[in-house]
Amino acid sequence: MTGSSPATVAGPRLTAQTVAVLAALRAGHTHGLAIIRYTGLQTGTVYPILARLQAHGWVTSTWDTTNPARSRRVYTFTDVGRQRSSTTTTASPASPPPRTRGDRQ
Repeated sequence: MTGSSPATVAGPRLTAQTVAVLAALRAGHTHGLAIIRYTGLQTGTVYPILARLQAHGWVTSTWDTTNPARSRRVYTFTDVGRQRSSTTTTASPASPPPRTRGDRQ
């Protein structure tokens, strides 16, 4: 891929928290507070994840100023982000493999 940075090609690290944020975006929660409420994660977790997703080209953000007294940043998937995020749910760290009888705790 000519012109792509390694970070963009590799994508963000897919922790359970990142997968939760991606799920919130897929469910239609597009601004920070809605994502925080949907995931139950703290602001100090959600906003850095959104920044990483944006740095890797998975999401873009714009300011919604329809209510000037309450501007908010709205996050939307890029085509790449939408495609790659749809494949993360099947192989996500949020879904550990099922335990078998021989597994020790």
